[in-house]
Amino acid sequence: MTEHQKGPAVAEMTHITSPAEVDEILRSTDIAADLHNRDSFPLLGGSVLTLTRTEHLQRRRLEARLFARDALHISEQSVLLPAVKRRLAARTALRTDPVDPVGDDLLVFSRMVLVEMTARLIGLDGVEDDEQLELLYSCAERFGEAASVEWALTDHGEIMAAGLAASDEFVERWFASSYRRRRELLESGAELPVDLLSLLLAHAKELDEDEVRREAIFFLLASSSTTTHAVPHIASELFAWLENHPDDAAKLGDVGFIRQVVNEGLRMHPPVPSLLRRSLRDVTLSTGRHIAEGECLALDLDAAVRVVEVSGEDPAVFNPYRPMSTGAHPYGFSFGGGPHTCLGRPLATSTSKTNPDEAASGSIVVFMLELMAAGMRLDPRTPPPRRRADTVADRFESFPVIFTAL
Repeated sequence: MTEHQKGPAVAEMTHITSPAEVDEILRSTDIAADLHNRDSFPLLGGSVLTLTRTEHLQRRRLEARLFARDALHISEQSVLLPAVKRRLAARTALRTDPVDPVGDDLLVFSRMVLVEMTARLIGLDGVEDDEQLELLYSCAERFGEAASVEWALTDHGEIMAAGLAASDEFVERWFASSYRRRRELLESGAELPVDLLSLLLAHAKELDEDEVRREAIFFLLASSSTTTHAVPHIASELFAWLENHPDDAAKLGDVGFIRQVVNEGLRMHPPVPSLLRRSLRDVTLSTGRHIAEGECLALDLDAAVRVVEVSGEDPAVFNPYRPMSTGAHPYGFSFGGGPHTCLGRPLATSTSKTNPDEAASGSIVVFMLELMAAGMRLDPRTPPPRRRADTVADRFESFPVIFTAL
């Protein structure tokens, strides 16, 4: 496990706003990811995002098997879509008057659906009914807060205490028994399920149970929390776009259009304000910027994607038809870049960057398609969506919606 690092507060770090420098730093093997080696280390230290160089590459190559196209396509069709339909049916069943629209909070809806899919990806047994999903939802929510503790404006110690308490609950309810069952299957020579726990038990024998637990927690929050916070931003931008471009309402069932909406929403609303990095040695960038060994960097994602040379005209304005510059990703830096590009990018958007029509669509794309098919709109009966005031990260506290086609 990597060491628990000390370092300056984010505001005191060297802030990088140039997209060229951000990209070069992300690609450098001499500059390491640093977020989960700081306040959230007790929960996530030693997980894949905290590793460097050879150790990171080996773990990443192993876990990339979980994100193969066929596996993700099956996950979308057999787990995600049924989960969305069950949630819509459950909310519909609560309606007392058939003329009333079906309502929900998009944040809750998203996380409930995504934790079910992620539980399958990790290999958590016993998460099949609504009660267990609610309990896992609670753990995922606390894990997400702990993982983002650097941006919190409230007591960091309390947030981490809640995250560690959720870890104990996670182990007791699902992880320990799931891990034990797969270990017994491995020892007996039986066929293992295709999931994270099985993969690590079979091919990363150097990891002990506690290290596997940390990896499982990282997968849970990375797959559910970041997407949960992204979806309301994407929906909000889409609703505003449709008000000014009503003809595009005819494209809400089009995979290509919704993928463009998702990518543009992700570009404009990255999951964290900055990616935190620490230099492993003295580095001089091609721009001439010198970075000293041990220097802590905050890569400002908002600033980096609001540059005309990268994102084209009006980079601060949502435009699903945006022509990006050569080499730029349509989702900006929301999945990082270089050796630490998020493993879950294909899970979120598509398994192909070059020919997405022949790939799994991506969980956010599939999710948005289903919600728009159900007639998702902002709920006019309630106050508008509220943004959180307890964190520097741009996140919603509530996002009430209705489904007009149910």
